[in-house]
Amino acid sequence: MSTQEEGQPKKLDRADFIYMEIGFQEVRPNGFVAFDRNKFGTKEQIPLWREKQKNTGLYRSAFMYDNMDPYNSNLFSDFFMDFDSEDNIGLAQEDLLFVIWVLGLEGGFNLPLEAFHIYFSGKKGFHLLIPWQYLGIQPHANLDKIFKWIAEDLHEQCLNKTIDLVIYEKRRLYRLENSIHSSTGYYKIPLQYEEAAKFTIEEIQQLALTNRYLRYPLPHLVMPAVKQFQKYVDDFDKFEEDSNKNYERKPVVKLDYTPDYVQKLIDEGPIKGQRNETAAALTSFWKNQGLEKEDIWQNLQDWSQGEMSKQEMGEIKMTMNSILKRDLNYSFSRLRSLAEGEPITDRYARNKHKDRKGNIGWKK
Repeated sequence: MSTQEEGQPKKLDRADFIYMEIGFQEVRPNGFVAFDRNKFGTKEQIPLWREKQKNTGLYRSAFMYDNMDPYNSNLFSDFFMDFDSEDNIGLAQEDLLFVIWVLGLEGGFNLPLEAFHIYFSGKKGFHLLIPWQYLGIQPHANLDKIFKWIAEDLHEQCLNKTIDLVIYEKRRLYRLENSIHSSTGYYKIPLQYEEAAKFTIEEIQQLALTNRYLRYPLPHLVMPAVKQFQKYVDDFDKFEEDSNKNYERKPVVKLDYTPDYVQKLIDEGPIKGQRNETAAALTSFWKNQGLEKEDIWQNLQDWSQGEMSKQEMGEIKMTMNSILKRDLNYSFSRLRSLAEGEPITDRYARNKHKDRKGNIGWKK
């Protein structure tokens, strides 16, 4: 466990990151599928949850926490990515293989093939995990945003744009490895690279009819990857520093009317791939109009137009609570960008912060 000298800030220690959140789907007697979460514990408790839930519909937080309050915790995790395609899983498979190729290129991350832990998610895509040791990942309060910083670069290069950028948040839950998807019956299973590259989706689904375990070599530092990752950390920290300075100089502008582009967001309702981002932006706007939490929640329920499941509405409520708790504010330019069909990402502000030269994976 970490120690600190009197008067010095606590140094983040990987050994302190022992807590995770568990979530699970549960079919009620009336057939209604509910989702429950806010169960915090350690890795040692996972077998108990597997037994209790019959290893079905189980999730865990993507990040580990150094206390059981994720909103006031630092974060630690292996690097992870999610490739999803609702209509054609083959497109997610193509993007997955492309990203592995990019991250293995000399002059970039130069990661060896064994660094890529590949999983079929059990439904519509693939998960990719790179153990922290290869990248030299250290605990960080904004590790979710740093991961997104990297994923956005890769997303721009992918032909099919199947990388899910919404997953990079403190409390994002990830399907538990070798648990059963409650709607498809498939397991989330690990895949060898050759299987991910050469098997058809039908062949992969056949493998996923039962659980599966793979042995991996011990992870180790790859210095080119460590240097590339640290560049992203440094770039993000500088961006945050500049953003905070700008934020201090610019007071929040509050409007007593609803601009056309905000009304467009409200009228269109939730759009797939932008629901949480839009909910966050609208929460910020209504907060700055002086609405109370109860009124904002009612507005969000009206905005949802009854099109979302109870689980999805639960995620929207969590998004609202996070915006209000942290008093986050979305600029009018970001609201307008979202109304024009451009998802709000860190790159939107990042491009103003700095002209990035080249893409990761290629020496410039």
